[in-house]
Amino acid sequence: MSILGIFILSCMTNAIFWYMAAIDLWYLTLLLALLSLTKHDYDTYMNTVEIQQGLKEMRQTKCCNTTYLQNPKSIKTISRYMRGLTGILACIALISTFFSKDDITNNIGFVSICWMVVSLFWLLSIIPPFVSLLQCAASKTTPAIIKYRTIMSVNILHDGFLGVFWFYLSSILYDLFDDADDTEWRTIFLSMLWWHLLILCILAIHRLPKKKMKSCCSVDTISCWQQFVSLLAIFCIYIVIISRMRIGQLIDMKMSLFSLFVFEISFIVLYFCRPSKKDQRLSTKDIGKRAEFLQTWPNQGKNISVLSF
Repeated sequence: MSILGIFILSCMTNAIFWYMAAIDLWYLTLLLALLSLTKHDYDTYMNTVEIQQGLKEMRQTKCCNTTYLQNPKSIKTISRYMRGLTGILACIALISTFFSKDDITNNIGFVSICWMVVSLFWLLSIIPPFVSLLQCAASKTTPAIIKYRTIMSVNILHDGFLGVFWFYLSSILYDLFDDADDTEWRTIFLSMLWWHLLILCILAIHRLPKKKMKSCCSVDTISCWQQFVSLLAIFCIYIVIISRMRIGQLIDMKMSLFSLFVFEISFIVLYFCRPSKKDQRLSTKDIGKRAEFLQTWPNQGKNISVLSF
């Protein structure tokens, strides 16, 4: 089974254990989901055709007269390491939360600090790709680098706001336990979910092919339908979470059987709509083909900087 498959299976069993109010097994499956998600993120971050081609065409640029972050290839390596470290810290914070759960009221300060550290490292992992936009990606302009600027700008915007949301939510974890009113925590968490959905929609629109479609059910539109169904499944998952956030105490487990059914079906749909290994191999081979195309980009004698992001 693939890493992504392990993540999806972990999330599905995690929801079942939440429904059953089996707290120890819930923590265990959540830890497995975090580990698999960390590995998947490490393998796939900055690994798309557009990002790789953009990095390939950038030239080495001096940064503040230091030897760090000058080589475009180091941007990807450092970013992946920092995000991997963030995932490991998240697993440690989850384990700390598990061992503090029996006396969570008195240990809430320690638990909050653990998750604030995780959020801080997530924000720090944004620095290398942000520097790349100001350094390597700014010193040269080609269609591939413009594409890199666009995609990376959206990703940094997404990761930055997500990190700020989680940092603030971690700092006010006490709001879930100090009294019966946890309105502030719910409001911030729901705002984060809607923000994430908005970014997912923007990225989905950006991935739509620019060429004209001949028919809605042709072979060329399969990937578009996969993205649409995947996005719809994510919407359903988030709607289940949002509906749970609006009722009862957040620290109490259990959920309705209907919500559990929608949650499980949505993850099954996500699994079958994932890109196949064959498609991923084809995407890797497409890097060379796309490079040849970009090298012959017709600018009709005009300066290509008019396309600058």
